[in-house]
Amino acid sequence: MANRALTKNVMKIRQNRLISVLFFIGLLCTSSLGMRSLQAQAIRWTKTLPFHTEALAFNPGSKGQEIYAAPSDSEGIWKSNDGGYHWVHLLRGPNPLELGSSALISQIFVLPSDTSVVLVGSSNPRVGMYRTSDGGKNWTRVLEEFSTGGETIFELSGATGDTVYCGQTSYGTLWRSVDLGVHWDSIVSNGSRPDLCTITPQPGSSSIFLSGSGGGVISRTVDGGAHWTATFSADSANDFTDVPRILFDPTNGREVWATIFSSPKVSLLHSTNGGISWNAIPRALDEWALEIDPANPKRLWIGRFSALDPQGPHFEQTTDGGNTWTTEDSASAGGFKQVVDIWKIKYDSTSGRLAVATSNGVFIGETKQQAVSAERSVNAFAITPNPARSIVHISSLQNTNERLRIVDLLGRVWWSSESLTSAGDRSITVVGWPAGVYTLLCETTQGSVASRFLVVR
Repeated sequence: MANRALTKNVMKIRQNRLISVLFFIGLLCTSSLGMRSLQAQAIRWTKTLPFHTEALAFNPGSKGQEIYAAPSDSEGIWKSNDGGYHWVHLLRGPNPLELGSSALISQIFVLPSDTSVVLVGSSNPRVGMYRTSDGGKNWTRVLEEFSTGGETIFELSGATGDTVYCGQTSYGTLWRSVDLGVHWDSIVSNGSRPDLCTITPQPGSSSIFLSGSGGGVISRTVDGGAHWTATFSADSANDFTDVPRILFDPTNGREVWATIFSSPKVSLLHSTNGGISWNAIPRALDEWALEIDPANPKRLWIGRFSALDPQGPHFEQTTDGGNTWTTEDSASAGGFKQVVDIWKIKYDSTSGRLAVATSNGVFIGETKQQAVSAERSVNAFAITPNPARSIVHISSLQNTNERLRIVDLLGRVWWSSESLTSAGDRSITVVGWPAGVYTLLCETTQGSVASRFLVVR
């Protein structure tokens, strides 16, 4: 799609030879990082968690080092302090981990105003919303009988302080907190839709929001959520049609992108007037995840549910505002070509690092021209079945020489090994073990990685 702003700039350059010369000289003087931002960059991928994952988030103040992830087939929240290459299972205090895979965590949000505060929302109303103020050591449930099915948590800074918002999936209700997520009150909404999947604020505004809902509907409010007007409908009878992601250009509140899932006619939309009207972008169907580079808003990444179309690319990027798209599949590593569905794409511009949540696990992508250190070995383990009755299988992403132990809640050791001799396999008989919760501990040079599982009788 032709980008209007870019087209106008090109016309002006052609009309004025002097401007053309200056523009060319300016490009020659641009830093190497800036030069790379003008073209598609090869991305080096590393798979760092083996679990199906639908939610993850960078700590925006950590320069790409601190990442939270919520695998669907593992208990609760994992945290990395080295850019996603080593992970620690957060196990202490009352938290979503206690609910196991039924937690169905759909969004993790680290507050930009206080990055020690993390909010976790689930699509399961029995779970509600949890909050930590110490980086994930202890958690408190702050909303009960509450569910969020996508990315509906965001924070706004204003003259009176910081306000956190969250949309409730089942009723379309908007909730608001003025104390960083400790207490919440609901905004009575006139016309907001149920099956809410995403809400995003317009940059520079405290009252203009866009929401995406079931049925492929995009709505807009100009009064902070009290009243909504539908500005797009996918016009589809498909009950699964959804709007999973809406993103503003952070430097221009009139430029907006939105993905549409399970619509027979459109999968990507673009608006140049702040979401009042939309243009369909010719794309493959079933787009879901979307991310934008805040340092270069013409650069976007898109992910889709490729299981529905195995022949099509599952991950692409554009560096010219959507005019052209390139796929990284041919240059990818770490099994990224075998990814089936992409749920979330997150980018940290300070480190040039992508974190991608997929049905095949969490992948870290390095977009800058830097190699992944061989010392950044991945220490992540999957335990199946969970709960276990007779045998439990431990799978690792690679060989490891660290000490492994399985302990019960009293700290008693039930199994130990100095290494896994092959990546991916170790079967342990748990017949005769008392029913209860057990923890697999992997003691690494970076600390202990812990994974829990349940033995039942």
